Amino acid sequence: MRSLYTQASGKWLILAAALLLASAGALKFLRHKAALDKAALLAGQPAQQGGPLPGGNTQYYIPAEFSAVPTRAGAPSNYGALPTVKQESYNSGPCKGGSLNEILSSHGRIWGDMAPYGSFQSADTADVYDLMGRYLSCVGLARGDPAFCDYLPGAGRAGKLEVDRFSSPNYKCREYYMNVSFPGFSAGRDKADASCRILQTGGNSIIGPQIPGEDFCAAAASGMEGMCGALSGFIPKEMSGKCRRVLPAGRSDCGADQVCSSRLAIYGAMKSGDAGACPEDYRGLCSAFLSRTEASCSAMLAKLGASYCGYLAKAQKRAGGYAGFSPEEVSEALKKDAEEKTAAERHRLENKKITEDINKRVRKLLGK
Repeated sequence: MRSLYTQASGKWLILAAALLLASAGALKFLRHKAALDKAALLAGQPAQQGGPLPGGNTQYYIPAEFSAVPTRAGAPSNYGALPTVKQESYNSGPCKGGSLNEILSSHGRIWGDMAPYGSFQSADTADVYDLMGRYLSCVGLARGDPAFCDYLPGAGRAGKLEVDRFSSPNYKCREYYMNVSFPGFSAGRDKADASCRILQTGGNSIIGPQIPGEDFCAAAASGMEGMCGALSGFIPKEMSGKCRRVLPAGRSDCGADQVCSSRLAIYGAMKSGDAGACPEDYRGLCSAFLSRTEASCSAMLAKLGASYCGYLAKAQKRAGGYAGFSPEEVSEALKKDAEEKTAAERHRLENKKITEDINKRVRKLLGK
């Protein structure tokens, strides 16, 4: 009886050992596959050609404050990778590649006005520039500093392609800043000269450098309603109508000019201290300026990430999973992908054979 018990125990021990060997083989295969996937990601290619980008957080972690500083190097003229924010929380986004820092660093490769192999459509790139400009201007308005826009490029050239100052993403970001900060200055909500002079240096010929900065800001500090009258000595009489469209005193000055109407509405909101009175597309920016906090900017960051992820998914689909790759890089990536798939299949077959051999031994031990 004891002999039968010992024999049965031996069989179960052998069976347990066999199962452990099978598990070890499977684990070895999984580890090998994970190493291949990691290597593919480090090389800048998706682990599965044409598939969705792997990994990535599904939620944005948005800190209460930006906790970063402007680049202080001025607007980049190089339309390649953009400066990133030296803060770890901006490395996480709603998809792989969709964090703020990943969007900045992939500029000039996957997207951007001068990306040589960019896979974003021009309308998608324009929207990303706009959303990023809104977000960075919002942070700047909360901090009272337009230099946050310098994460975005200014005038630049690459080969035959050229972007002038007034068409650049940096200028458009500063326009968002100016459209809130200047009415805020005129309404007495800000005393900083930068909030005043940003309008004068914005390239408008009517209120340009022919007006001394001190006179311009002194007139602005008294309220936007009387500015054109106060500056009449510097502005030709025939230009007075155009001056009032830039610096309106009332609705009649604007007519059908939407920029004028928007500036007037923002000025009214600044005087009342009510961000809700700003035009709808400026309420978040007005809130950041009036509150001096970035609470309203977080929604803009979330929208930027979500929109970029949508455009990136479409770009990857169009590019067969290799958005931003040159033809030579695509060829090399496909070669590596084929080699890795072959290696993975070889390991799978080896593991399958080991498992089948173990199963045969187990069945034989159990008398089956």
